[in-house]
Amino acid sequence: MSTTSTRLASIATVVLADPGGGMEATFGALDAQVYEQVGVVVVGAEDIPEATVAGRRVVGRDTLQDVLGSLPSHVSHVWFVLEGAKPRPDAAKLLLEDMDRTGAAIAGSKIVRGASENLVSVGLITDVFGDPYTGLDSQERDQGQYDVVRDIAAVAGVSMMVRRDLLNGLHGLDPDMPIRPAAVDFCQRARLKGARIVVCPASVVDYPAPEERAPRWREEAGRIRSMLKVYGPLTLLWAIPLDFLAGLLEAVVSIFLGRWLVFDFIKSWSWNVARFPSTLSARRAARTGRVAGDPELFRYQRRGSVRLARLGKAVATTLRRRLPGDDRLSVESIGNDVRQPAFIVGILAVLFVLLSSRNIWADGLPSVGFTLPFPSDGWDSLSAYAGGWNPAGLGSPAPLRPLIAIASLLKIVTFNSDVLAEYLAVAGSLLFGIWGTTRLLRTWSIPATPALVAGVVYVAGPTAQGIAGNTTLGTVLAIGVLPWAFRICLAPLDEGLWPGIRKLTVTVLLFGLLGALSPLLLLVPAPALLLYALLRWNEERGWRAVILAIAGTGFGALLLSPWIWTAALRGVARAGFAYWEIAPFIAISGAAIVVAATIGARKGLGVVVGWAATLVGVGFLGSRSGDFGFGTEFESAALAVAGLGLAVLIGALSDGVSSPDVERWRRGVLGIGA
Repeated sequence: MSTTSTRLASIATVVLADPGGGMEATFGALDAQVYEQVGVVVVGAEDIPEATVAGRRVVGRDTLQDVLGSLPSHVSHVWFVLEGAKPRPDAAKLLLEDMDRTGAAIAGSKIVRGASENLVSVGLITDVFGDPYTGLDSQERDQGQYDVVRDIAAVAGVSMMVRRDLLNGLHGLDPDMPIRPAAVDFCQRARLKGARIVVCPASVVDYPAPEERAPRWREEAGRIRSMLKVYGPLTLLWAIPLDFLAGLLEAVVSIFLGRWLVFDFIKSWSWNVARFPSTLSARRAARTGRVAGDPELFRYQRRGSVRLARLGKAVATTLRRRLPGDDRLSVESIGNDVRQPAFIVGILAVLFVLLSSRNIWADGLPSVGFTLPFPSDGWDSLSAYAGGWNPAGLGSPAPLRPLIAIASLLKIVTFNSDVLAEYLAVAGSLLFGIWGTTRLLRTWSIPATPALVAGVVYVAGPTAQGIAGNTTLGTVLAIGVLPWAFRICLAPLDEGLWPGIRKLTVTVLLFGLLGALSPLLLLVPAPALLLYALLRWNEERGWRAVILAIAGTGFGALLLSPWIWTAALRGVARAGFAYWEIAPFIAISGAAIVVAATIGARKGLGVVVGWAATLVGVGFLGSRSGDFGFGTEFESAALAVAGLGLAVLIGALSDGVSSPDVERWRRGVLGIGA
């Protein structure tokens, strides 16, 4: 039981300044409390408005240590309230009563938001990495479903009552952390000392969503610092490396989700490295005299990683938004989605890819011609690529081709499986090729169904078969990336500096991947988009795409270091003999598609169709340019260009057949082409 009864308890209120603002509203709510407060002190605010609470003037202090040193001796509890929070009149009284009844040393309020009373927090649990988790659904309303006093891992930091003796013993909140991770850290340290932490749902605090908050990297840095302070050596031995890898994964994946977390990741870890000596000192203080260990902390943790679960949800949301279809695939709209033709065509496309790649499971990729076998050991081949003795050719100092690094990474993530890496590489390339073609055609408002049909022809038509027949594995994989290289350059650009930096970064990474798979295809988007910009002279998007493509080509080539500096691209282009053997029926059909799409395309697509027809013509000529000294890999790259142009034509043609804006005679021409 508590050493101080509620009847004799004396509380001092500390308002923690927050960038979200709302100081006056907090003062008004504190003034209405039915339990008398010794005084109200504001910590960390640069400017405190003139105010009184319960007849006493509000004062300010720079740090919490200044507050603890100036409190009267009869104060038994300290109530921390975050600026902007509005406790209900009985909030402090109910916190004290529940603390006295349960013998808790720390108690937190139930946090709601606004008149709708959406739940913000009813206590927190954490994962092993210290990430807080509320367990609440989005927009969940308070209906009394959590109204029971219970033990929790930590309080939210918006409203928490702490016994003064515990606060003094733990030297208060960590001043180097923002408020939210500091509250979790304080609760973790308190539990090591044997303190009980509860949530009191009867004590309700309204906390509106703040407009500003501490930088994300500061909160991440505080979470890492808390781990280093409270966990035992054995836990840190595996938790810190896993947390570093999870953060690195989140930083990389976030680039493709339209967020930029790389600098946050770097700054949070750098901050902890710089403050490691002070962290060691704080760790000694936290673990000296403890009565509990890591198992006590684990009792109030959820399984798995909150960060990875959050990342998976973000990826799933982004995929649902970008899935081909006029409606987004979601649980709520699945009944409507399955009725969409695009949904059916998409399912058939996926099944087609899975079935067309099935022979890889039995036989693997053929190790003939230009197909290099996947390495037997991923780590060994990756080490050889990174530097050192090259086992090829009885030992060579020449750098290995970047394709070796990609194959090595695939072997590593598939635990050196003989066929799984090859299957994932080929099937993934085909799926991404269909998806990328769909997204590219959506640039010109071509609906999903014809775009999906065009994507299937792109990855499985005669040009793709010609690439596979040449056994140029890098180009087979690169056809999945090529339409994305065009799409990223032509896609709309959000206003602002950071959206531009993010788009440039994604463009460089995408072009670097394209060049690693097929160095010759790296040189394709810039001139192709220059032609597009010339055809659409007055369109700003075309010229912006050219600039992005040039930047992507230049910086993407740097990502191929050191191979790019010693490689002779001319030798790569001239190895073998470029002559695509095409059946007459296929040639006639392709010509019919070009003519039909050029004549019958709906208004607004004429220039796009002309551009795509030019790509088909240039690609076809390049695929039969052996007499000019070009080789097999050049032929494969030319076929990829021709295939992409043909896909755009088929998308425009299929769109025009069903478009009401196309005249009847044009629709007849398009029907013949279809």
